[in-house]
Amino acid sequence: MKEVKLRKYENKLIISGLGVILFGIWSVVKSLLSFILNMNTDESYNVSMLVNVLIFLAIELALRLYIGMSARSEGFGRKKRYAYIVLSVIISILSFVSLLYLLYANNIESLLQYLVSILFEATSMFAYIELVVSAFAVKKLRKEIG
Repeated sequence: MKEVKLRKYENKLIISGLGVILFGIWSVVKSLLSFILNMNTDESYNVSMLVNVLIFLAIELALRLYIGMSARSEGFGRKKRYAYIVLSVIISILSFVSLLYLLYANNIESLLQYLVSILFEATSMFAYIELVVSAFAVKKLRKEIG
């Protein structure tokens, strides 16, 4: 019976890991498109801002790839340390704060953009939470099974 539970949580861990990776890719694409569409006419400002945005997005994507690949690896049976789980908890908290900020924002320009942003942030946060819960369950069940 515990083996069935373990397999269930391993599958959830694999899917959550993939979700984290896909949300990371979408976040990069969305941010770059938003930056390009909102550029002003000052070329020197745009280049320096683009470099800063690219550095930030590269760090964000690297973290999401590390977390997602670690979760998938653990879901497929390889033992991983707790670092990716700790990072997931931290990002979940930041995501919750971001969601609160979005919900109480007063500068809504487009209702559709506002709703999509809330949906994206909430779904991303729940993917991280599912990943954390599944990771702890997998580690616990593997220890019990031996």
